[in-house]
Amino acid sequence: MVGVAAEIGEQEIKLFVQLRPGARVSPEDLSAWLGERLAPYQHPRYLAIVDSFERTPSHRIMKHRLSRDTGDCWDRLVHTRRRPSGA
Repeated sequence: MVGVAAEIGEQEIKLFVQLRPGARVSPEDLSAWLGERLAPYQHPRYLAIVDSFERTPSHRIMKHRLSRDTGDCWDRLVHTRRRPSGA
């Protein structure tokens, strides 16, 4: 999880998820699951499903190498806005 620039306010949350081998989940389903368990301010706006994480020799995730770009991930606010009827 990293903080990324927000349009208004301080930062938004971008969550990176590495699935177990053979596991599948849609960003929509994952976001809904998180939304049921987290406070609204904790609910990540952006979700990025990755194949693997770069790690240090001691097996820690190299967070400084995670992308802060929001164009390469799923955006909860874009996908939860209601479309006008007839669209």
